[in-house]
Amino acid sequence: MWWPPCRNLPCDAKTVPTTPLDDYKKHSDKSAIHLPENSRATSRGSKVGRIADLSTTFIVKIIGIDPGTTIIGYGIIETTPKGFACLDYGVFRTPSNTANQDKIVSIYNFFEALIKKHQPDKAGIEKLFFFKNAKTITQVSEIKGVITLALARQGLEVDEFTPLQVKQAVSNYGRADKKQIQKIISLILGLKEIPRPDDAADALAIAICCANTAKWT
Repeated sequence: MWWPPCRNLPCDAKTVPTTPLDDYKKHSDKSAIHLPENSRATSRGSKVGRIADLSTTFIVKIIGIDPGTTIIGYGIIETTPKGFACLDYGVFRTPSNTANQDKIVSIYNFFEALIKKHQPDKAGIEKLFFFKNAKTITQVSEIKGVITLALARQGLEVDEFTPLQVKQAVSNYGRADKKQIQKIISLILGLKEIPRPDDAADALAIAICCANTAKWT
């Protein structure tokens, strides 16, 4: 994921924390999704808006995806009133020296199987934001399209987020750098180590962003 410069963002020196990581530790409560007390879970067949009464065990699974030309990051989290937990993360490396149509098929098959395995309720994916190379943006668009198709075929609602939206949703601080974001991801998910590679960490950040901005109805 490409993190854009934030020089033009408004900044109040009195309210912006010196370090986003310290601010997160001090002020964050991990219950990112606040739901009405009378909310009830819908049937498993309707994945959009699947919520439950807070007095019962409430679990929502979210998959985040960071599309790329050769490496595609994915991260799956679940959220409860007590916080977030990491279920799975990793990367799919597109096969080299293969025809483009075969590469597309392998990507679709991988994510179809991943979705069927974990049965997420919602999906977040990086919005195409900036590429200097026109060929690159075309390739990423193709890959993003086939992943979106795999998600849609399984009945998932898909939200798109820019890198800046992800940074702000995860750290509440637009100027946090990549390492700070990764440390905050580890704290939010209770991981002992920073998730690797970076593409997987980016995908987990997208999933957290999706959870923090989701409207469950």
